[in-house]
Amino acid sequence: MAASCARRHILGAHVTAVTLVFVEFTPGGRPVAHPRGCGHNARMRRRAAEPGESPVARQILLLQVAVVVVLVVTAVALAAWDARHDTRESARAQAIAVARSVADSPFVRREVGDADPTERLLPFAEEVRRDTGTDFVVIMDTDRTRYTHPDPEQIGKPFIGDLGGAPDGEVFTQEFKGSLGPSVRAVVPVQDGDRIVPLVSVGITLQRIAGQLRRDLPSIGLAALAPWQWGCSVRG
Repeated sequence: MAASCARRHILGAHVTAVTLVFVEFTPGGRPVAHPRGCGHNARMRRRAAEPGESPVARQILLLQVAVVVVLVVTAVALAAWDARHDTRESARAQAIAVARSVADSPFVRREVGDADPTERLLPFAEEVRRDTGTDFVVIMDTDRTRYTHPDPEQIGKPFIGDLGGAPDGEVFTQEFKGSLGPSVRAVVPVQDGDRIVPLVSVGITLQRIAGQLRRDLPSIGLAALAPWQWGCSVRG
C-alpha cells in the first residue's frame, strides 16, 4: 500500500488537484477504498515525533536513572565510611579527655598511696565510667596491677594492652582487644611532681561505637538522598 500527499500541478495557468486512492482487498474479496491526503500523513508524522514513544528517549531516561542510582549508592558508602572514621576518632578523643580528667584529680593522687587503694578508687572510677558513657576506667599501678575495673574479677590482675609512652609521661592511644573485647583506649599517666604514680586507662568498646554508628545511619542516608530528591523536584 503506498501513500502520497495530494499534489497540485501547475501547467501554465491551470491548477489540477490530484488525490490518490488506496485500495485494500478484504478477505471477502471486496475492495475497500481508502483516500489518503496530506492531513493523514501529517498526523502520522506527529505520532512518530511524540517523545514518549521514542526508544532513544527511553534509553536516555534509563541511563540518567542508572547514573543517579550509582551516584547515590557511592555517596551513601562514602558517607558511611566517613561516619565510621569520625565515630572512632570521637571515641578516641573522649577516652583521652576522660583519662586526663581522672589523672588530674587530686583524689586519685592521694588514694593511690593508701594501703588499699581499691576501696575508695573503685566507686570513684565506676561513677566516672557511668557519667561519661565509657566502658572502663582502669586505675593501675606502674607495674600494670589494676586497682579498678568494671569486672571485680579483673581487679588485682595485670592490665591487658600496651602502655606506650605513658610510663614516661606521654599520652598513648590504641585499639586493642582486652578483657571486655576490642576497644579504643587511652592510657594517661598520673603525675605527682616529677614522679609517675599510677596510670589511668579509659576505653570505649568497638561494639558501643558500632551501635552509635547504626543510630547515625538514617540521617546519613537522608543526607545522601538529598541530591536525588532535589533532582526529582527539578524534573517535576
